[in-house]
Amino acid sequence: MKPKNIIYAFVLLVLPLFIAAQSGIVNKGMKIIVEENYAIILGSDMNLTNQNNGTILLDGMIQVESDVINNSSTSNMFINTNNMGTLVLNGASEQTLGGSGKIALDNLEVSSAGVNLETDIEQNGMLIFNSGRVNLHDNHYLFNTTGSISGTYSVNNMFVSSGIGEVRKSFSSAGTFTFPVGEETEIREYSPAVINIASVSGNSGSYVGLTVTDQKYFANSSTSEYLSRFWRFSGNEINSINYSATFYYTDDDIVGSESAIYATAFTESARIPYSTVNATNNSFSVSNQTEFAAFTGTDGSTGILDLIEHKLLVYPNPASSYIDLELPDFLVGNIKVDLINQQGSVMKDELLKELDYSAQRQARISVGEISPGLYYLRFITRDGIIQKKIVLE
Repeated sequence: MKPKNIIYAFVLLVLPLFIAAQSGIVNKGMKIIVEENYAIILGSDMNLTNQNNGTILLDGMIQVESDVINNSSTSNMFINTNNMGTLVLNGASEQTLGGSGKIALDNLEVSSAGVNLETDIEQNGMLIFNSGRVNLHDNHYLFNTTGSISGTYSVNNMFVSSGIGEVRKSFSSAGTFTFPVGEETEIREYSPAVINIASVSGNSGSYVGLTVTDQKYFANSSTSEYLSRFWRFSGNEINSINYSATFYYTDDDIVGSESAIYATAFTESARIPYSTVNATNNSFSVSNQTEFAAFTGTDGSTGILDLIEHKLLVYPNPASSYIDLELPDFLVGNIKVDLINQQGSVMKDELLKELDYSAQRQARISVGEISPGLYYLRFITRDGIIQKKIVLE
């Protein structure tokens, strides 16, 4: 709705809650009320600065062409009661959202030459990308459970991943979110990711976060057929999650033959290859993810043992009387299991026959007669040898 009443900053500067000696509006601790259908317009040389726990009840609109600074100890610089209040950034040159305190707001419209984050942002309403990039640097942009995003995304309308800053999204239930991210390492490139949460449970303050980096992933050993770009999904206070995701790369990221590049997840313990990338639209997808990981493209040539090791579960650890095994559903053939001490001697061996474990994908090995200590479980499979540490007590 277009505001009916526009109040320009040079009129407001005569009021006692502002400091006229400084350029723009400095709230020294008062509550500023901008009612619905009203607007405050700040020109190109006029900052909006908040101090001493000041607040702005924003049910109308504030349009700023310069910087917005929150130097208050509270993030409640903006308070919204009607879900319509909007902060509009429309500077002809780059603007800053910064200060010593983070900024929480409802609706934000970016129609700017660019926005630099120098503090963390929490979005409760909608972020509207009309034009302009939001450079994260080392700060985070969090969309709370009610936060959303809209606009036409491109190399000119996106989040720029340029440091450790993440785009974050809180989920209270299943849902989908587009992370319109890219970077400007050598050339400006747009490489978004779309996450689809099938199920999630978490504590207060839980979220998922994403960064994108324009280089080969450090643990990627591929010498050809890979992507020189990776995306990292992280989580905070997440107890369990199941998600699928799609990632979009550029032609400049392709090394070797694109048709031979495999979507790959790198977790803390494994390298997990999936199907080949979609060369038609420069994308790849993964599904049924239950861990956070870094995602990229690799040659896919050495992944099967990594995948078996990642999916083969051994517990309890430490163990006392028995060891339970959960075997991946794609593992076939008989499996020889050796329990080896630190001197390399085989203390116990078992043969797991495929006919016995094929249905339940589980097996149990008795170790009650083995002396306490550190041992290794060696699995000899059709695809190779895997070894896991186990402590007996």
